[in-house]
Amino acid sequence: MPQSKASSDAFHEVVVDSLEWMAIAGRVVQFFNMEESGIEDYLLRKNTLSDWADIVAKAREIASEDITVTTSGSTGEPKACQHSWSNLADESQFLSDLIKQQSAQVNQVVALVPSHHIYGLLFSVLLPDILDVPVARGFKAFQKLTSGSLQQGDLVIGFPEALTQATRLLNHIPSEVTFTVSGRVDKAVSVKGTNVYLSRIEATIESHPGVEAAAVRKKKPDEGEGLKAYVVMKSGDDDLTETSLKQWLSEHLLDIEIPTHVSFGSAIPTNSMGKRKDWTL
Repeated sequence: MPQSKASSDAFHEVVVDSLEWMAIAGRVVQFFNMEESGIEDYLLRKNTLSDWADIVAKAREIASEDITVTTSGSTGEPKACQHSWSNLADESQFLSDLIKQQSAQVNQVVALVPSHHIYGLLFSVLLPDILDVPVARGFKAFQKLTSGSLQQGDLVIGFPEALTQATRLLNHIPSEVTFTVSGRVDKAVSVKGTNVYLSRIEATIESHPGVEAAAVRKKKPDEGEGLKAYVVMKSGDDDLTETSLKQWLSEHLLDIEIPTHVSFGSAIPTNSMGKRKDWTL
Protein backbone atom coordinates (compact mmCIF):
# COMPACT_ATOMS: atom_id res chain seq x y z
CA MET A 1 0.00 0.00 0.00
CA PRO A 2 1.27 3.53 -0.76
CA GLN A 3 2.38 5.53 2.22
CA SER A 4 0.48 8.72 3.04
CA LYS A 5 2.47 11.94 2.75
CA ALA A 6 -0.09 14.00 4.64
CA SER A 7 0.99 15.25 8.04
CA SER A 8 -2.48 16.27 9.23
CA ASP A 9 -6.11 16.65 8.16
CA ALA A 10 -6.31 13.08 6.88
CA PHE A 11 -9.92 13.58 5.83
CA HIS A 12 -8.80 15.78 2.92
CA GLU A 13 -5.66 13.90 1.96
CA VAL A 14 -5.10 12.22 -1.40
CA VAL A 15 -2.94 9.11 -1.11
CA VAL A 16 -0.64 8.46 -4.08
CA ASP A 17 2.39 6.27 -4.58
CA SER A 18 5.86 7.64 -5.34
CA LEU A 19 5.52 7.35 -9.11
CA GLU A 20 2.20 9.17 -9.11
CA TRP A 21 3.69 11.80 -6.81
CA MET A 22 6.51 12.46 -9.27
CA ALA A 23 4.11 12.48 -12.24
CA ILE A 24 1.88 15.07 -10.60
CA ALA A 25 4.87 17.22 -9.70
CA GLY A 26 6.20 16.91 -13.25
CA ARG A 27 2.91 18.11 -14.70
CA VAL A 28 2.88 21.13 -12.37
CA VAL A 29 6.46 21.93 -13.37
CA GLN A 30 5.51 21.76 -17.05
CA PHE A 31 2.31 23.78 -16.69
CA PHE A 32 4.01 26.65 -14.87
CA ASN A 33 7.37 26.42 -16.69
CA MET A 34 9.08 25.98 -13.32
CA GLU A 35 12.21 24.34 -14.73
CA GLU A 36 13.55 27.82 -15.49
CA SER A 37 13.47 28.75 -11.80
CA GLY A 38 15.68 25.98 -10.41
CA ILE A 39 13.41 25.38 -7.39
CA GLU A 40 11.05 22.84 -8.94
CA ASP A 41 12.51 19.99 -6.82
CA TYR A 42 10.98 21.56 -3.71
CA LEU A 43 7.59 20.22 -4.83
CA LEU A 44 8.76 16.73 -3.84
CA ARG A 45 9.69 17.93 -0.36
CA LYS A 46 6.29 19.43 0.52
CA ASN A 47 2.99 17.65 1.13
CA THR A 48 0.20 20.24 0.94
CA LEU A 49 -1.39 22.24 -1.86
CA SER A 50 -0.75 25.48 0.00
CA ASP A 51 2.99 24.69 0.12
CA TRP A 52 2.96 23.84 -3.57
CA ALA A 53 1.14 27.10 -4.35
CA ASP A 54 3.83 29.04 -2.50
CA ILE A 55 6.58 27.24 -4.44
CA VAL A 56 4.87 27.89 -7.76
CA ALA A 57 4.42 31.57 -6.91
CA LYS A 58 8.09 31.87 -5.96
CA ALA A 59 9.17 30.12 -9.17
CA ARG A 60 7.16 32.59 -11.21
CA GLU A 61 8.79 35.48 -9.39
CA ILE A 62 12.24 34.08 -10.18
CA ALA A 63 11.74 33.13 -13.80
CA SER A 64 8.99 32.53 -16.37
CA GLU A 65 5.39 33.61 -15.97
CA ASP A 66 4.31 31.73 -19.10
CA ILE A 67 1.92 28.79 -19.09
CA THR A 68 2.19 25.47 -20.93
CA VAL A 69 -1.17 23.84 -21.58
CA THR A 70 -1.84 20.61 -23.44
CA THR A 71 -4.23 19.76 -26.22
CA SER A 72 -7.08 17.42 -25.32
CA GLY A 73 -5.68 14.47 -27.23
CA SER A 74 -9.06 13.81 -28.87
CA THR A 75 -7.47 13.84 -32.32
CA GLY A 76 -4.07 12.39 -31.51
CA GLU A 77 -1.38 12.47 -28.84
CA PRO A 78 -1.74 15.48 -26.49
CA LYS A 79 0.68 18.27 -27.40
CA ALA A 80 2.27 20.83 -25.09
CA CYS A 81 1.66 24.44 -26.14
CA GLN A 82 3.42 27.31 -24.39
CA HIS A 83 1.59 30.64 -24.13
CA SER A 84 2.75 34.04 -23.01
CA TRP A 85 1.10 35.03 -19.76
CA SER A 86 0.65 38.60 -21.00
CA ASN A 87 -1.17 37.31 -24.10
CA LEU A 88 -3.46 35.14 -21.99
CA ALA A 89 -4.22 38.06 -19.69
CA ASP A 90 -4.93 40.35 -22.66
CA GLU A 91 -7.27 37.79 -24.25
CA SER A 92 -9.17 37.34 -20.99
CA GLN A 93 -9.50 41.10 -20.59
CA PHE A 94 -10.83 41.29 -24.15
CA LEU A 95 -13.47 38.67 -23.33
CA SER A 96 -14.45 40.59 -20.21
CA ASP A 97 -14.78 43.84 -22.17
CA LEU A 98 -16.80 42.04 -24.85
CA ILE A 99 -19.28 40.77 -22.25
CA LYS A 100 -19.67 44.27 -20.85
CA GLN A 101 -20.23 45.70 -24.34
CA GLN A 102 -23.10 43.26 -24.80
CA SER A 103 -24.65 44.53 -21.57
CA ALA A 104 -24.55 40.95 -20.27
CA GLN A 105 -24.46 40.33 -16.55
CA VAL A 106 -22.39 37.31 -15.50
CA ASN A 107 -23.02 36.16 -11.93
CA GLN A 108 -21.41 32.72 -12.11
CA VAL A 109 -19.37 30.59 -14.49
CA VAL A 110 -20.57 27.00 -14.92
CA ALA A 111 -17.50 25.16 -16.20
CA LEU A 112 -17.74 21.79 -17.94
CA VAL A 113 -14.17 22.06 -19.22
CA PRO A 114 -10.94 21.20 -17.34
CA SER A 115 -8.88 24.23 -16.39
CA HIS A 116 -5.55 22.76 -17.52
CA HIS A 117 -6.56 23.14 -21.19
CA ILE A 118 -6.39 26.56 -22.84
CA TYR A 119 -10.16 26.92 -23.23
CA GLY A 120 -10.80 26.08 -19.59
CA LEU A 121 -7.94 28.27 -18.39
CA LEU A 122 -9.25 31.34 -20.19
CA PHE A 123 -12.96 30.95 -19.45
CA SER A 124 -13.01 29.24 -16.06
CA VAL A 125 -9.92 30.70 -14.35
CA LEU A 126 -8.77 34.02 -15.80
CA LEU A 127 -12.13 35.44 -16.93
CA PRO A 128 -13.95 34.74 -13.61
CA ASP A 129 -11.03 36.35 -11.78
CA ILE A 130 -11.45 39.53 -13.83
CA LEU A 131 -15.24 39.49 -13.46
CA ASP A 132 -14.91 38.58 -9.76
CA VAL A 133 -17.54 35.83 -9.94
CA PRO A 134 -17.61 32.27 -8.51
CA VAL A 135 -17.09 29.13 -10.60
CA ALA A 136 -19.00 25.85 -10.43
CA ARG A 137 -16.89 22.93 -11.67
CA GLY A 138 -17.03 19.21 -12.30
CA PHE A 139 -20.07 17.24 -11.16
CA LYS A 140 -21.58 20.30 -9.47
CA ALA A 141 -21.54 22.18 -12.79
CA PHE A 142 -22.92 19.23 -14.75
CA GLN A 143 -25.69 18.70 -12.20
CA LYS A 144 -26.60 22.37 -12.27
CA LEU A 145 -26.99 22.23 -16.04
CA THR A 146 -28.86 18.93 -16.31
CA SER A 147 -31.21 19.65 -13.42
CA GLY A 148 -32.53 22.72 -15.19
CA SER A 149 -31.42 25.01 -12.37
CA LEU A 150 -29.52 27.49 -14.52
CA GLN A 151 -30.36 31.07 -13.73
CA GLN A 152 -30.02 34.36 -15.51
CA GLY A 153 -26.39 35.44 -15.27
CA ASP A 154 -24.95 31.91 -15.46
CA LEU A 155 -22.23 31.60 -18.11
CA VAL A 156 -21.92 27.98 -19.25
CA ILE A 157 -18.53 26.97 -20.64
CA GLY A 158 -18.48 23.57 -22.32
CA PHE A 159 -17.40 21.52 -25.30
CA PRO A 160 -19.67 19.75 -27.82
CA GLU A 161 -19.54 16.27 -26.29
CA ALA A 162 -20.36 17.48 -22.78
CA LEU A 163 -23.15 19.77 -23.96
CA THR A 164 -24.63 17.04 -26.15
CA GLN A 165 -24.68 14.65 -23.20
CA ALA A 166 -26.22 17.33 -21.01
CA THR A 167 -29.06 18.01 -23.45
CA ARG A 168 -30.04 14.33 -23.33
CA LEU A 169 -30.52 14.59 -19.57
CA LEU A 170 -32.27 17.95 -19.45
CA ASN A 171 -35.76 17.80 -17.97
CA HIS A 172 -36.35 21.52 -17.97
CA ILE A 173 -34.74 24.54 -19.59
CA PRO A 174 -35.32 27.85 -17.78
CA SER A 175 -37.17 30.43 -19.85
CA GLU A 176 -34.10 32.70 -20.04
CA VAL A 177 -31.94 29.88 -21.48
CA THR A 178 -32.01 28.27 -24.90
CA PHE A 179 -29.09 26.70 -26.76
CA THR A 180 -28.51 24.27 -29.63
CA VAL A 181 -25.50 21.98 -29.99
CA SER A 182 -24.38 22.29 -33.60
CA GLY A 183 -21.33 21.35 -35.63
CA ARG A 184 -18.00 23.11 -35.49
CA VAL A 185 -17.82 26.35 -37.45
CA ASP A 186 -14.10 26.52 -38.13
CA LYS A 187 -14.19 23.85 -40.88
CA ALA A 188 -11.39 21.91 -39.24
CA VAL A 189 -10.83 18.29 -40.19
CA SER A 190 -8.50 15.73 -38.69
CA VAL A 191 -5.70 14.41 -40.91
CA LYS A 192 -3.54 11.72 -39.32
CA GLY A 193 -4.48 13.00 -35.87
CA THR A 194 -3.84 16.68 -36.64
CA ASN A 195 -6.52 19.36 -37.04
CA VAL A 196 -6.16 21.32 -40.28
CA TYR A 197 -8.31 24.21 -41.42
CA LEU A 198 -9.66 23.95 -44.96
CA SER A 199 -10.50 27.64 -45.34
CA ARG A 200 -6.92 28.62 -44.50
CA ILE A 201 -5.52 26.13 -46.99
CA GLU A 202 -7.92 27.32 -49.69
CA ALA A 203 -6.92 30.94 -49.07
CA THR A 204 -3.24 30.00 -49.29
CA ILE A 205 -3.72 28.21 -52.62
CA GLU A 206 -5.72 31.15 -53.97
CA SER A 207 -2.85 33.47 -53.03
CA HIS A 208 -0.72 31.75 -55.70
CA PRO A 209 -0.35 34.19 -58.62
CA GLY A 210 -1.56 31.59 -61.10
CA VAL A 211 -4.69 30.48 -59.23
CA GLU A 212 -8.15 31.98 -59.72
CA ALA A 213 -10.07 29.82 -57.22
CA ALA A 214 -9.60 26.71 -55.11
CA ALA A 215 -11.60 24.20 -53.06
CA VAL A 216 -10.11 21.79 -50.53
CA ARG A 217 -11.71 18.72 -48.94
CA LYS A 218 -10.66 15.69 -46.98
CA LYS A 219 -10.39 12.59 -49.15
CA LYS A 220 -13.09 9.94 -48.96
CA PRO A 221 -12.05 6.63 -47.37
CA ASP A 222 -11.77 4.96 -50.79
CA GLU A 223 -9.59 7.81 -52.10
CA GLY A 224 -6.81 7.38 -49.58
CA GLU A 225 -5.52 9.59 -46.78
CA GLY A 226 -4.95 13.32 -46.73
CA LEU A 227 -6.54 16.25 -48.53
CA LYS A 228 -7.51 16.90 -52.12
CA ALA A 229 -7.77 20.22 -53.93
CA TYR A 230 -9.67 21.44 -56.98
CA VAL A 231 -7.97 24.39 -58.63
CA VAL A 232 -9.10 26.85 -61.29
CA MET A 233 -6.14 28.51 -62.99
CA LYS A 234 -6.08 32.11 -64.13
CA SER A 235 -6.55 32.56 -67.84
CA GLY A 236 -3.32 32.29 -69.78
CA ASP A 237 -1.34 30.55 -67.04
CA ASP A 238 -0.31 27.27 -68.64
CA ASP A 239 2.80 26.66 -66.54
CA LEU A 240 0.98 25.68 -63.32
CA THR A 241 1.08 21.95 -62.67
CA GLU A 242 0.30 19.75 -59.70
CA THR A 243 4.01 19.34 -59.03
CA SER A 244 4.83 23.04 -59.25
CA LEU A 245 1.85 23.98 -57.09
CA LYS A 246 2.81 21.47 -54.38
CA GLN A 247 6.37 22.77 -54.46
CA TRP A 248 5.09 26.32 -53.96
CA LEU A 249 2.75 25.22 -51.18
CA SER A 250 5.64 23.52 -49.35
CA GLU A 251 6.97 27.02 -48.66
CA HIS A 252 3.68 28.23 -47.21
CA LEU A 253 1.99 25.25 -45.52
CA LEU A 254 2.84 22.38 -43.22
CA ASP A 255 3.38 19.03 -44.91
CA ILE A 256 0.13 17.69 -43.41
CA GLU A 257 -1.77 20.65 -44.95
CA ILE A 258 -0.56 20.15 -48.53
CA PRO A 259 -3.18 18.30 -50.65
CA THR A 260 -1.92 14.94 -51.81
CA HIS A 261 -3.99 15.19 -54.99
CA VAL A 262 -4.78 18.27 -57.11
CA SER A 263 -7.44 18.39 -59.82
CA PHE A 264 -7.67 21.23 -62.35
CA GLY A 265 -10.78 22.53 -64.09
CA SER A 266 -12.54 25.57 -65.48
CA ALA A 267 -14.82 26.04 -62.44
CA ILE A 268 -15.19 24.75 -58.88
CA PRO A 269 -17.73 21.86 -58.93
CA THR A 270 -21.22 22.92 -57.77
CA ASN A 271 -24.65 21.29 -57.49
CA SER A 272 -27.91 22.39 -59.12
CA MET A 273 -28.36 25.03 -56.42
CA GLY A 274 -24.96 26.55 -57.07
CA LYS A 275 -23.42 25.26 -53.83
CA ARG A 276 -19.99 23.68 -53.84
CA LYS A 277 -20.02 19.90 -53.99
CA ASP A 278 -17.51 17.08 -53.74
CA TRP A 279 -15.67 15.80 -56.77
CA THR A 280 -14.34 12.42 -57.85
CA LEU A 281 -10.63 11.80 -58.25
